[in-house]
Amino acid sequence: MLVSFTKLSYHRCYLFYEIAKIQHNFSSRQTISIDNSKRASLYLKQPASPTLSWNSILFKA
Repeated sequence: MLVSFTKLSYHRCYLFYEIAKIQHNFSSRQTISIDNSKRASLYLKQPASPTLSWNSILFKA
């Protein structure tokens, strides 16, 4: 599963990452990467819950 961030700063993307990690206890199941165009991608190796809605978490704020 890949969630792409556009028009978001590195710090805001990392904040989303931390919020998701804390709220859903993903621990080491995901990685975040920032490329030269300041687009961030959150790679989830395995969803913590099959009913988890990433859009509501990552793009609510």
